[in-house]
Amino acid sequence: MKIKSIFVALQLLIVAYSGIALISEAMGIPTNLALLGAGVATFIMFFVGRGKAPFFMGVSFAYIALISSIRIELPTGGVAFAVMVSAIAYFVMSFLIKLVGLYRIPRYFPPVVVGPIIVLVGLTLLPHISANVSTDLTLSLITILSIVVLSCRKETRPYSLVLGVVVGVIAGILRGNIDLTRVANASLFSAPEFVYPTFQLRAFWWILPGAIAAMIDHIGQVFAVSQVVEKDVFIEPGLSNTLLANGMANLVVGLVGSPPVTPYGQITGSMALLDEKKPLPILIAAGLIILLAFSGKLEALVGAMPISVMNSLLMVAVGLIIVLGFKIMVTGDVDFSQAKNLLIPVIILGLGLIPGDILVFGQREVGGVFRGGFKVSILALATVVGVILNLLFILLEDAMVKRGK
Repeated sequence: MKIKSIFVALQLLIVAYSGIALISEAMGIPTNLALLGAGVATFIMFFVGRGKAPFFMGVSFAYIALISSIRIELPTGGVAFAVMVSAIAYFVMSFLIKLVGLYRIPRYFPPVVVGPIIVLVGLTLLPHISANVSTDLTLSLITILSIVVLSCRKETRPYSLVLGVVVGVIAGILRGNIDLTRVANASLFSAPEFVYPTFQLRAFWWILPGAIAAMIDHIGQVFAVSQVVEKDVFIEPGLSNTLLANGMANLVVGLVGSPPVTPYGQITGSMALLDEKKPLPILIAAGLIILLAFSGKLEALVGAMPISVMNSLLMVAVGLIIVLGFKIMVTGDVDFSQAKNLLIPVIILGLGLIPGDILVFGQREVGGVFRGGFKVSILALATVVGVILNLLFILLEDAMVKRGK
């Protein structure tokens, strides 16, 4: 095993941990349970993808608003059930792709749809990160500038993230920003508290729009990782197999109450920055993530890093997601002289950046309390509208071709 692979794995571990901790906290789900789910899901993706799907599976941002809302209105087991239900959408999509053929995917999910959705995922995540970065701007700037300077040199680029964090941590120690009390008090072994699913019909209907948004993001990540590793993951192991693996991962992690997972764009972006193309560092990072989930002391040690340092690293990684989204449109030869290629990204981004997280349709007031209704996240709405709008343009173009004949 090369030393470089270990260093890359450590960097991927820090990026993954910071993202998982941020999102699981927003969902109200214990971090160690989310860490366990991410690690197990990554190994499921590796084995189902026959080692040819270099994805790190992390907690999906597409579900934050929905999962948080479900936790408020339904028993805790309802969240676990919702995660398992989301797997159905992946299984259906995997089957449909096998049925209609992979060659149709670029038409129904073209770069002009997938690219803006990836950009939107990054843009909607940035405000959460920025709030933590602003807790200590001096420390954040030190960390970010260190990463930038180190990544500009070929010799230090593969280690730029971890060295940037080291510089940030040293600066944090000098500024008195690191408290190891939690590490001292944490137990060496601390198993996650599992939550088992309970049937909730409302969770079934609420989770599906979020699952659709997450699947489109999944397709986008297949585009992105193919560019990073310079292999067509769409063809081998195939999009249907990666979607199947994602569904199996959600089914398994949902059994114990872990949040839903998706290929982590932060990790894909980090691999691009570190110029890493092999899956070994991802597997090492997944194993270490599982170890953290069962060791309170190790998890506390990683979590002891200043929040501004952790989120500065995450800001760089999420920024790389946004860049990858634009790159998908550029390498996909999107012709912006066409009206549809101008309108689709504008509408996806415009809807996706509407203030708020959740839209509720058909809710009724009973005794001064609002109940029921159909819930959909803003991100899911923007995704579905973008896909439908592209489909309408396809139907219109086909009709015009037939009329011309």
